[in-house]
Amino acid sequence: MVPNIRSASYQSRLSAYTSAKQTQTAALQSAQANFDLLEAQEQSGQQIVSVSTAQEAQAAAAVGEARAVLAQRTAAVAQAAAAVAGVQSRIEDARIRAPFAGVIARLNATVGETVSVGTSLVTLITEEQYEVRVSVPEIDVAKVKVGDAAKVRLDIYGADAEWDGLVTNIELVETQVSGVPVYESLIVILNPDERMRVGMNARARILLAAERDVTAVPASYVIQQDNTAQVLVRQGDRLVEDRMVELGILGTDSFYYVRSGLTVGDILVKPTK
Repeated sequence: MVPNIRSASYQSRLSAYTSAKQTQTAALQSAQANFDLLEAQEQSGQQIVSVSTAQEAQAAAAVGEARAVLAQRTAAVAQAAAAVAGVQSRIEDARIRAPFAGVIARLNATVGETVSVGTSLVTLITEEQYEVRVSVPEIDVAKVKVGDAAKVRLDIYGADAEWDGLVTNIELVETQVSGVPVYESLIVILNPDERMRVGMNARARILLAAERDVTAVPASYVIQQDNTAQVLVRQGDRLVEDRMVELGILGTDSFYYVRSGLTVGDILVKPTK
């Protein structure tokens, strides 16, 4: 059946129907609201517990998230520090540092020049210490040890100038010089001065032992046989006495230190072959 919307009573009936529908809907909504309120009141205790548990879980999750963020940022800081250290290391590797303080005596490169590894760029001379490199023959190396005192002379100044030295190193492997094995040794000069220049020729005497204010005789005057030593001492004009003596060290000047058997003033006779 199709309503006659042109009828005079249609609009009034439609208005009444709409009003009744709205009233019914309002009543249903009110009833549903009352039902929901009662249900909410019935379950209020359980809801409070659920809300509390949810808050605790949310707080724990927030703490875990904060810790994760902190760990991430700590790792980022450590990574940045490592990157900075790497850059500083590369900067340090690019710098040329002298192993000791001194004066630059020679420049072997110019600014902008490309050099390869192992290239000598500068010659640096220390102002506080000089060393003399000497060759100790095989026959004498067993007598020399680190810490021995030495006397150093520079050829340019002759015998009038002498410096104190100290043996600081003796090579363990020999060096062949004209077919003769020698051992390179270093002597540090203890009292350097402004007269010294790098590259000067030097001579050194290593002091193996020393005796002062003793009686000494030329080695050619000593007769040694069967682990004994004796000298010929003149007694009067023609008498010659064989006298046993106790010898000490033999100096580089070919004089023996005599510990006992002689006194100052004794006249020696050189033995013949």
